[in-house]
Amino acid sequence: MQVTPVAEEPPATSASQQAEWLAATFALLILGFGVLSIYYHKKRRAHNKPHGNFRKLIFGSILFISLVTLQIVIPVARAGTHCIAFYGSRWYMVQDEISYAKYVIDNSEIWFGYAGYTCYDLYGSLTQEQVILDHASAFEQYFDHVAMFHHGHGGFNYTNGVKHWDYFDDDGNVSEADKVYDFEVYPRTWRSKHFFVIIWACRQGDIEGYYHSTGAVGMPFAWHHPVDRNYDCFIGFKDASMPLAQASKHNTLVKYGVWLLRFIYHATYNHRRVIDALDQASLDHFGINFIQTELWQRFTAYWPNFPNGTGKMEIYGNWYIYLY
Repeated sequence: MQVTPVAEEPPATSASQQAEWLAATFALLILGFGVLSIYYHKKRRAHNKPHGNFRKLIFGSILFISLVTLQIVIPVARAGTHCIAFYGSRWYMVQDEISYAKYVIDNSEIWFGYAGYTCYDLYGSLTQEQVILDHASAFEQYFDHVAMFHHGHGGFNYTNGVKHWDYFDDDGNVSEADKVYDFEVYPRTWRSKHFFVIIWACRQGDIEGYYHSTGAVGMPFAWHHPVDRNYDCFIGFKDASMPLAQASKHNTLVKYGVWLLRFIYHATYNHRRVIDALDQASLDHFGINFIQTELWQRFTAYWPNFPNGTGKMEIYGNWYIYLY
């Protein structure tokens, strides 16, 4: 029997709730000024002259209302400067893995939305090579800080004798047009606005990369131009990637999709640095720090429809950055 993953974290702010809160903010402001206007009018009638402390009262009331509504405004404070795109290929994915991928993406939209990101859910049929490339370019043009998450299968191939890395879109391995290559990404990200990228697919963290006459070599280099060790953070896998539906050997009750969402929760809602969020997610579920986990030490991945393989999570750039 298939069990749909359920989020553990407390309820968060949805886009509709944020809109309602903003509407409530304006209503509260109008109500506050209305009450002040009536109060001032009555005071003038009673004393037939302006009240001497009226300006202080106005200022104090505005300050009070602003403080009361601060929590409402914070979640959308960065709208227009930060965005994140979520992609996912269903090619050769069993239903369990698809369920966990959607679970991670749907809930991550909530947490990144709370942090002020504009979120784009392009999972499934919208995860097409040209869509990915075009959106990468457009996001860099219209946003100052761009993040990206992709879940699927990946590998490498040779172009003119040079090894290049690629991952599959939702159509899979039908043709070369269904693969996203490092040298295709590179010219779309020349503004270097992508600062946080997770590619949850095999081989995409094999190397940091470099530039060659055949184009960018390696996904971290392709997305970051090259990786800025002060500003950028790329998370990928050397060799095999870990299935989101696979249970951790540290705690067999926890699937890695649950662990991944816990990391995102701490990095956004709890405003922790990437490494601190990785540590806290690992402590929450496994009782150990991230570098003690099999993800960092090396694991065996049990992918349905594929031979078992070993792999390791790799992080390029600065894992001490905040996501906002």
